[in-house]
Amino acid sequence: MKSLTTASSAKRGFALVVTLMLMVLLSILAIGLLSLSTISLRSLSSAYPRQIAEANARLALMLAIGELQKNAGLDTRITARADILDDKNPPVLGVWKSWEGTDHGLSGNGIGRPVSPGDYTTAKKNRFLAWLVSGDRTILTDTSSGNGKATLVGIGSVGSGKAKTEIHLATIPIDMPGKNGAYAWWVGGENLKARLPEPYRPSSESPGQWAMHMKSHSAVDPEPFGLGTLFTSPELGKKVVSRDLLDLIKTSTPLVSDEFFYDLSVSSVGLLTNAATGGWKKDFSLFTEKSAVIGASNLPLFRLKPDEDSFASMATSGNPYAAKSIFYPWSTYRTSNISQPIYAHGAVTSWANLIDYALSYRKVIGGKSIPSESTAIFGTAYSFIHKVRILPVIARIQWVYSHSAANIVSAANPPVTTYEPRLLLTPVITMWNPYNLEVSSSSLSFNIPKPLPTALNFKVGSETGSKYFSLATGSYNYTSSLSPTGNLAYRIPSGFTLKPGETLVFSPASITPVASGTIDLAPGFRSKGGHFFPLKKDDGTKMVSSSSDTIKAEVKFDTAYNDGSQGVGIYLDMSNDRGHVLAYRMVYSPTVAAAVYEPVSDLAVSSQLSGLVASPEPFLTTVFGARMASKTHIPAKGFVQSSPLVNYTAMGGKDQADTGRHYRGSGHPVNSPFDYSFKAITANDSNSPGEDASTQRGYIVTGFNKADGLSRCVIDELPTRPIQSLGELQNWDLRYENPVPPFAFNLIGNSDATPLIASDIVIGDYSDGVNLQHDDSYCANHLLFDDWFCSSIAPNPSDFGTSGKDMKTVFTDHIKGSSNLPNHAYLPIQADAGGDANALFTKYVDTADSWKNIASRLEVRGMFNVNSTSITAWRAILGHARNWKIPYISESGGGFNISLSGETDHAVSRFSVAGDSDTSSAGSSGAFPGATEFTGYRILDEKMIDALAKEIVNQVRLRGPFLSLSEFVNRQLSSGNL
Repeated sequence: MKSLTTASSAKRGFALVVTLMLMVLLSILAIGLLSLSTISLRSLSSAYPRQIAEANARLALMLAIGELQKNAGLDTRITARADILDDKNPPVLGVWKSWEGTDHGLSGNGIGRPVSPGDYTTAKKNRFLAWLVSGDRTILTDTSSGNGKATLVGIGSVGSGKAKTEIHLATIPIDMPGKNGAYAWWVGGENLKARLPEPYRPSSESPGQWAMHMKSHSAVDPEPFGLGTLFTSPELGKKVVSRDLLDLIKTSTPLVSDEFFYDLSVSSVGLLTNAATGGWKKDFSLFTEKSAVIGASNLPLFRLKPDEDSFASMATSGNPYAAKSIFYPWSTYRTSNISQPIYAHGAVTSWANLIDYALSYRKVIGGKSIPSESTAIFGTAYSFIHKVRILPVIARIQWVYSHSAANIVSAANPPVTTYEPRLLLTPVITMWNPYNLEVSSSSLSFNIPKPLPTALNFKVGSETGSKYFSLATGSYNYTSSLSPTGNLAYRIPSGFTLKPGETLVFSPASITPVASGTIDLAPGFRSKGGHFFPLKKDDGTKMVSSSSDTIKAEVKFDTAYNDGSQGVGIYLDMSNDRGHVLAYRMVYSPTVAAAVYEPVSDLAVSSQLSGLVASPEPFLTTVFGARMASKTHIPAKGFVQSSPLVNYTAMGGKDQADTGRHYRGSGHPVNSPFDYSFKAITANDSNSPGEDASTQRGYIVTGFNKADGLSRCVIDELPTRPIQSLGELQNWDLRYENPVPPFAFNLIGNSDATPLIASDIVIGDYSDGVNLQHDDSYCANHLLFDDWFCSSIAPNPSDFGTSGKDMKTVFTDHIKGSSNLPNHAYLPIQADAGGDANALFTKYVDTADSWKNIASRLEVRGMFNVNSTSITAWRAILGHARNWKIPYISESGGGFNISLSGETDHAVSRFSVAGDSDTSSAGSSGAFPGATEFTGYRILDEKMIDALAKEIVNQVRLRGPFLSLSEFVNRQLSSGNL
């Protein structure tokens, strides 16, 4: 048995050993902790300056954000780099107040109407707020390197050899107890750079989807940045979330991140705010698509200043002359006489008319045609003023004056044959469809109840009278006429269809001339039909001549008639199955006519009368028509001041009779949308009517015949899909039935300064609501480009017309992320992306006011500041049209199709579907070389795009900073360089 004492002693020994070991371990831990504490203290001591520096940097960042919010946080703030003022200035960002409503009237007759700020340079200096740099923000600081300066943008950002683009700022010391150091800050603008592109293609290869692609494609050209790889690997762009990652796409030097520091952004995003007067922009897409429910009154269609809107009304069938329903908020209707709406039309047409234009795509049939639309000029006021008129127009009416004769056999025995010398007047009417869609017409009638300008004197054989005769009765200055009546009448008895831009010649169906009555016309040119007028002696009796006699004529162009005032010109009415729809009027005072149209005496002498019986000989042609359709007489500025859609004008004193006032330019022919020309001709003359014998098409715009004329020319586009860009409104006939000049065309988006109005104002001599004379481009741009945008939340047809995705599907797919809006730049805000798409549609889209608020649910990828002075950024934006297929109208087998070109770079088309093929191809609109220069689409080369980018930046520096988007689109309201 073991001793108990021995066991107890062993346990105590083990405890001692364990205790000693624990003490050693604790000693080691204590020494280790002391060592770590010493290291930590030493580390803390060495990191302290770094922490102070980081704290100072955070302070600088907070101050920079605070100043950015303070100076640029409001909607009505404009940013631009200092080099916009002088290209020698450093890239320091400045902030200006926008015009905030000071650039238009705020009350009375001129409410909303643009006004000049006076001296633009001084006005903009007064709206400057600050430079976004540390230090004195009221002056442009020195950014060159030097002692005591912090480098904010250096070699590591912009690469070597670019000292001018580096930013070095004097530091601002921090003086606080126990602390020291300094800070500096600088703010750059990502919105002044092009956004890294993510190239994309249409969802399908249909012409309609390519047309949509052309309207709003916003992915810039990656080639100027050396990133052409993105064309074949667009997914690479989606992986770039910082500037440094750009260098993984292009790994060679110079590095993209350095070379294009001020030109290329990987993160720029914008909001759809009205920078001019504040608030969210209004959505034209939803405004038009939901026009049936938006209401007819108290519509805030233009923001006057940050806290005030101008409210408009919508014309209705029950109230066609509703106050504030005209597009200009300051304009009113001339009268409320419902029985004569043509005399009620104001300076421009209405918001209701604009909506009707925008929704024209709903009327498109088969993607290629549209029904004609017209209302009699004395018909229903609502339909006449507020519906877009769609029908063929008279390109020209040409009269061929020919010497002719008839043999008269007496009843004597034996019979005696004498000859009656005659004038043969052959009308040739060229009808024209100016639109991009096929249009059909009913039968047409043409009536001319006033005498034509020509007065003629004839010498036949020994009969050498001195008297001039007008053609028809009703003249003031010629009491004798060749015709006993005062009317000429023609008729196209059958309906006809015209392809897009197509012309069709009509002339007398019968080659047997008649003395009076209505002449039926048929397609094609026949030279022997028309009205004949026996020639008269001075005493008014008919001439009787022998077979060997010849005819010599002299002509004046001064036959005056009364149309409210005495004048010389044309009084031509066109009617269809809906009544009197077009009233062509062009009249000048006798004094002006005498100065413009000189008498002609060197006309061809005819052959003997015996030969004229069967073969009349032309000696004179007179041409009346749209100035742009006939290159004949007085040179003008083309479409810029001569709309081919005009019919009724109040010129040459008629303005006083019709409107009670005289408007500048109304007395001079150069300001007319029409031209009236008179030319001596002979048989087979180049100025004789020309036609394509196989199609009966006429030739317009560039000439009268196949050698130099166009047989088809689209000059106006009716929407075939929902509108995606305000620029598409260029084709809306804004002035419509305004009867006084300037008769400009393609108004919206252009900024030509009419010579009829002083360059520093937008109105002529009158400022009241019924004033008809404005700088319409300037006014329209001012009202549209700041307040409105097109979300493209609308149906997305698979091609043209209406068949395809409806609006709800387009929006919900956009929220789900399964497909973009037609305008790919518009993305859902983060709060909406991936949310309950149906609920969001109900809440934000399917309401009467959605057009006012939808901008708050969108952000814009790559929104670009037009005050950018980066040539490279502008070059990338201008070159965005890469690898495109261009929809264009092609003809074959008597029909036409909308075809697609091969992949093309830098194509520029006036329309979403070009009127013909590219300028290097023959096309189908004219046989002469270069015809497609007028009718097709152009392809720009790299040199041209580079030059355009440079010139844009030159203009930005010359006229900027622009304090609103509309100011960028417009010219300046000043004198000198506009």
